[in-house]
Amino acid sequence: METQTCVPYFTFPLGTACFDADGDKFILSDNRADGERLVVRWTAFDGSGRSGECHDSDGASNGATVCNYNFREGKNNYVRFQAMTRNGAKGKDSNISPALHGYISPR
Repeated sequence: METQTCVPYFTFPLGTACFDADGDKFILSDNRADGERLVVRWTAFDGSGRSGECHDSDGASNGATVCNYNFREGKNNYVRFQAMTRNGAKGKDSNISPALHGYISPR
């Protein structure tokens, strides 16, 4: 059973950004040495009202950053997420991907 939902490379060639329902985690890999970080902005639709960001800020092409969360399980619960690049933690967002939905409970 596939548990990952990933931003397609053809829409976001700057890195890899996936949500893995097996462990409730985002997996990010920055693929371009441009001084910007890869960021995933997410919102949980699980009744908790939670949202946040996961940052790969330690440079390009050096392995994945994993951000673990504990979302509420439920067959209709999901996270909506987008990948983007950013100059610093609070800089301007650029190269914003289309939004994706990843189900929290593996299907």
